[in-house]
Amino acid sequence: MTYFYGSLPVFTHNENDAASFKTITAQFYINGYVKQMDIVRAFGVTPISVKRAVKLYQEEGVQGFYAEKKTRGTAV
Repeated sequence: MTYFYGSLPVFTHNENDAASFKTITAQFYINGYVKQMDIVRAFGVTPISVKRAVKLYQEEGVQGFYAEKKTRGTAV
């Protein structure tokens, strides 16, 4: 997938790379290029997924999307 701002390509990633998708859409929102609802309408994602991605980006930065997922321990 390639993202354009105006006529200039901004970012490219594999079609199945969810972490890169969440990263770039969160960056677009935080930088003020788009509104959250624009992302929801354009890509068909849920509003809560965009909000979670933005929160993760604000709290942990880019590395938060690529870090190993935190899981609970085994059930007792």
